[in-house]
Amino acid sequence: MSKLDKEEQEILDIFDAGELPRSLDSEERRTRHQQYAEAMFKKDARINIRLSSKDL
Repeated sequence: MSKLDKEEQEILDIFDAGELPRSLDSEERRTRHQQYAEAMFKKDARINIRLSSKDL
């Protein structure tokens, strides 16, 4: 396990205390990434392939 430097420890302490401020655009960013995720898993195309029974 690696040792944290002073700055990293301060950030971790603030995070653990629940005092880490959110980014100003965090809600917009979350919405945008939610849209990316939905688009990634959208099944909007169909393909057909023909195989020989030997290959199958």
